[in-house]
Amino acid sequence: MLATHEKPDTITLNVGGELFRTRLETLQLVPDSPLGKMFEDNSAYGKLPRDENGVVFFDRDPKAFSSVLDYLRRRCRVIGPPESDALLARVRDEADYFGLVGMMAQLDKETRARKVRNNHHQLINPILQVGAVIKEGLTAMTVMQADQLKATQILNRDIYNIFTN
Repeated sequence: MLATHEKPDTITLNVGGELFRTRLETLQLVPDSPLGKMFEDNSAYGKLPRDENGVVFFDRDPKAFSSVLDYLRRRCRVIGPPESDALLARVRDEADYFGLVGMMAQLDKETRARKVRNNHHQLINPILQVGAVIKEGLTAMTVMQADQLKATQILNRDIYNIFTN
């Protein structure tokens, strides 16, 4: 049993109605961030809001917050950023809200990389479309040439037969 002056090692958070359990030191991993400071003794943020069960409550996006918590659990590394651009933007917003500058920088880098890939696809797709049209044209020409060759062969055979019979 904890003495009254000891803090528990773990904490449960209610984020947008979804419960998260983590270590207090995980939330304080970036001590200069608002998130880290919220859980300090005598925090400048004062008493944190709580739900009806006494659990610390953040009225935030739980799906995006899970990425924030994952970032902290991985010692400030974004591993496997969100697949969708929409979720990436929401996670970036959560990182900004909680003052996780390092996470914001990593997410911004991912956003820029996606823009480059999208621009690349926008440049390459028309070229691929032109290539497909050229391929169709060449295929059609090849069929026409084959038909012409066959017709020429038949004509030559018929002419040969006329002169040799």
